[in-house]
Amino acid sequence: MFTNAVPRPATATGLKYPEVSAAFWNATHDVLSGKTSAEDSLKKLEGKLNQVRRGKTW
Repeated sequence: MFTNAVPRPATATGLKYPEVSAAFWNATHDVLSGKTSAEDSLKKLEGKLNQVRRGKTW
């Protein structure tokens, strides 16, 4: 039994996993490449994830 286990992202996001994964990748890349700050990238990512989720569940 795993007491500290968390579900894989694909389990939580279901069919939207590719879109969520791409959003995370793009946000990380933008920061690491110096295109944007971490704070700005996280704000943009939050907006994108809320748009993809559209409601309380995935």
